[in-house]
Amino acid sequence: MEAWQRDREAQHLGASVLQDAYQPALKYHLGRAYGYLLLEGAGHADAPKDAPVSIAELPEPAKGKVLPQTVQAMAREESGILQPLYANLGAQNLGGVRSSLNLAAQSQGPDHRDWHGVYTFLQSSASAIRDVLDEC
Repeated sequence: MEAWQRDREAQHLGASVLQDAYQPALKYHLGRAYGYLLLEGAGHADAPKDAPVSIAELPEPAKGKVLPQTVQAMAREESGILQPLYANLGAQNLGGVRSSLNLAAQSQGPDHRDWHGVYTFLQSSASAIRDVLDEC
């Protein structure tokens, strides 16, 4: 994210080119981080190879247990701050033709600020989950 911001400020490449370069990796890595945070917060010790993408894919809690508040709070943000994880990157990942590579052109979809918001949210959520687990 810092490299994206640095490259954007340098204006050597168009915003859409930078978005195409950085966004897929951020979506992948932050999406996996979110999935594994959901698993950890829900107390699933045996993490599957593939992390869940959303709360809907999280395994059900053991009988008689409920989903912890921290996990429920994170899941409520799937349509808010975590929305970039679910954005369709569309033609950006398919090598679609751009109408302009103008340095001032605005690209579509989440930008570096949106991804930074996701990263910050995941950091604070991880801290909250650690605090809860330390209390147990």
